[in-house]
Amino acid sequence: MDYKNKYLTTGEFAKLTGVTKHTLFHYDEIGLFSPELKTENNYRYYSISQLDAFDVIWTLKELDMPLSEIKEYLNHKSPETLISLLTKEEKIIDQKLTNLKKTKKWLQKKSQIIKEAMEINFDQIELRDFPAQYYIFSETSSSDDKAVAMKIGELVAYCENRGIKSPYSIGYLQHWENIRRKIYNDYRHIYMLFDDPPKQIHYHEKPAGTYLCAWHQGHWNSIGQSYERLLACAKTHSLVLHEEYYEDAILDELTISGYENHVTLISVRVLNR
Repeated sequence: MDYKNKYLTTGEFAKLTGVTKHTLFHYDEIGLFSPELKTENNYRYYSISQLDAFDVIWTLKELDMPLSEIKEYLNHKSPETLISLLTKEEKIIDQKLTNLKKTKKWLQKKSQIIKEAMEINFDQIELRDFPAQYYIFSETSSSDDKAVAMKIGELVAYCENRGIKSPYSIGYLQHWENIRRKIYNDYRHIYMLFDDPPKQIHYHEKPAGTYLCAWHQGHWNSIGQSYERLLACAKTHSLVLHEEYYEDAILDELTISGYENHVTLISVRVLNR
């Protein structure tokens, strides 16, 4: 029989479907998709009509359906089964689209934060109006590096497990009582900031208002210098400040190398403006 004129070789079929010969061999081995004809010398031949069947398999695979499920469907094909299968996959795609939209929004906000940081005069103390923001708060009993790192890991995991992702870096909440006593390294109060209220989870609000802002460039252990600049400015202009001070990393290891180049925003709400 002249197989070459009636059938496609493995290489020809692979070329038409855009897969490798190895993929076709594997599908045959697991019983998912086999050539229509195998000769005594183990040559494999596929028919033109098999292209449609393979297209179904490849489409389902591109939907991330496991090969075992595809095989199960092919062994029990029916219009009802396919409708049920496609409905299930449509729901999965809808969820992926939702996640992709969230990821796109995160990327856009992260880029915006970095671009704005690149235009800031870090020596300047200024008043800025901020909308309300929201944060998930966590606290550790010790401010040593290991305890803080462990608590940060727990907070990140807590948010990730609930599908919550912030474009902001981890922040630290400082209190006037410590600032007044020149204690600037009490990093027990940790938060993750969001522009919108996180759903179905307990959160705190960072109120909208006018904030006095200072940018600290350098290692956190010298951040006291920036606090002193901020407080001196408040005193000069007779500003009454709230007791809570927010520290937010604007440029960190994700965007820039070396602690000496890191930038932290210190902000505190002004009460008498």
